[in-house]
Amino acid sequence: MKLRTEQMELIANSRFIEKLDAAFCRDVPGFSDMADKDRCNFLFGCLHSAREKHLLTEQGVASYALGVWWLGADFEEKSRYLQTLLASGFPEVRKVYAMNEWVSAVVGAPDDIASADEKLRQGVYLTSAW
Repeated sequence: MKLRTEQMELIANSRFIEKLDAAFCRDVPGFSDMADKDRCNFLFGCLHSAREKHLLTEQGVASYALGVWWLGADFEEKSRYLQTLLASGFPEVRKVYAMNEWVSAVVGAPDDIASADEKLRQGVYLTSAW
């Protein structure tokens, strides 16, 4: 029996979601309080949204999911700079590093998007050699 490409991708995505769910349940406060189905739907939604932004690696998807968890599904809409970064042709590692810097800054100071944007700019600059 030969598996089609779509079937293999579905299996791979399901396995990744299982791993991500276990990590979030272990490390993200409050995540394990959600029903199994709700957690799965949340993570599959994050996977889909992250891939639309060309975040394809497990690290990229997980970082994006953390941004959604801490700041909401529309978190990238809070900054035109973050939107530009995620739509850019930069390598994923640069996007993820800068996005993580931005998310961390916003979680620490939710009303100071300008400082978060500066962290994002520094993150892009610091990864320029990559």
